Amino acid sequence: MKIEISAFQREELSEALILEMENLVQEIDPSLSSDHLRKNHLPLPETTFYLARKGKNLVGIASYRTAWLQATENRKKVLVNVGGLFYRKKDPNLKQLVATICRLHIRKALGPFWMLKPFMAIGHTVNPKVYTSLERSFPCFYPRTQSPTPLKIRKLLQDFYQQLYNKDFDICPNLSLAEPESYASETKISQTYQEAYRSRNEKVNQFFFDQGVFKKAKNELFLTNRSIIVMGYYSPKVLFKQILGKQVIMPALNT
Repeated sequence: MKIEISAFQREELSEALILEMENLVQEIDPSLSSDHLRKNHLPLPETTFYLARKGKNLVGIASYRTAWLQATENRKKVLVNVGGLFYRKKDPNLKQLVATICRLHIRKALGPFWMLKPFMAIGHTVNPKVYTSLERSFPCFYPRTQSPTPLKIRKLLQDFYQQLYNKDFDICPNLSLAEPESYASETKISQTYQEAYRSRNEKVNQFFFDQGVFKKAKNELFLTNRSIIVMGYYSPKVLFKQILGKQVIMPALNT
């Protein structure tokens, strides 16, 4: 059955839709509060919410915000696709849902020839599968499992987040971030880790353990309140350099 995706601004979401979304989040992650969306996502300004349905059933939700940064080399504005929430049911037909919705949002801002224009994507994730999917999508991507993130990238992220959310973020060299106000300190995931979280890339899985996103205790696996900031940059120029095997460096940007 075909997956249908609809976009809504906050003011377009009825109470019935919000309740349906909250119920989906609770079904996927019972550790979250029953008002998780109302408290942590619905208040954010200029956010577009995407609802994915299979028939009449809500099977996935995502949200994105749009911001702009300026490239210092040519003074042109660069789109930043800021990821918010993402939840989906376990269904093989939904494996590419996050990438599909991300492209929809970018196309909405940049037009039908979006692949010919530069853009960035920034978000948080606790899922190694999401990390590996995004890493494949961007020729320039941070954090890298084999080396700390350069200071200039961390400074860019800190400045950007301060402007976007009006609060300071303590961003470490591996881009891990604690969010105790939004998530429980421990959520048992022993039964769901293999299917829902584990990537085929064991180095990525170990990276998430090393950064404290996952932890082992008494033969059980837990998800903590830490997440990984992921940041990707795309442009036809850097993609061409990657194809030629040349080093790809993110351009200098002003926040």
